[in-house]
Amino acid sequence: MYLGYVHEQNYVDKEGNLKGISIGLAMNSVDYITVDDNMGLKHFDTKEISGLDKPSGKMVSEGKKMAETIISRIRQNENLANVPVVISLYQLEKKNSVLPGSYFSYSYLDANDKSIKKWRDTEKQEYLFPSDEAEEHDRVVSNRFKGLEEDMNSFFKDRTIQLVSKGTYIDTDMQKMVINVNTDMTKYGEIVGLVQAFTPEIQDFFPHEPVYIYVKTPEGTAATILLEPEQEPSIHIHDSGS
Repeated sequence: MYLGYVHEQNYVDKEGNLKGISIGLAMNSVDYITVDDNMGLKHFDTKEISGLDKPSGKMVSEGKKMAETIISRIRQNENLANVPVVISLYQLEKKNSVLPGSYFSYSYLDANDKSIKKWRDTEKQEYLFPSDEAEEHDRVVSNRFKGLEEDMNSFFKDRTIQLVSKGTYIDTDMQKMVINVNTDMTKYGEIVGLVQAFTPEIQDFFPHEPVYIYVKTPEGTAATILLEPEQEPSIHIHDSGS
């Protein structure tokens, strides 16, 4: 009910010796319920799982209990007894959400720690690009965003294209970027051409971050592009601009 999945990453040196472990617990924000009746018919329901809005929420409390169990099992393995571990809690969004979710708490155990001593909440911040605040926080990404906008306007010199983006950060690490592409193009062929030009540009400028792009015209949202690192782009051209 509470746990979606566990993601593990192992870090080794050049000789292949294990030097660190990262464990991520992906916690469900919704319980998806399926019940079979006596006629063999399936019935579906959902139940929200109390989460970050309540300190005692089940998402948080159950995640921390699971984390303690995992750390206990890791330390019982003699090969892992003295390996540094980072264990994190991650909130999964609802199934119909275009955004995957975000980390909300983590703990670090060094080689001498046998159990979790302290949890640290992540500092999530959002910055609007372009803006002075975003440039001050992350000049590298700000310059990439400016370069992307300049390239797109050079491709379509006779059309109006404006990019407005929101970057989500935990501490200094960008977790995702959402870009609204505002254009005066409305014809289906024009939108297809824009998407074909825009998608590889985004991949060049932002190869390591999840990016979600919404192409907006005077008639509504004309296209959606979802880019995840090391995955093929997911592209949808809307038939009616809505």
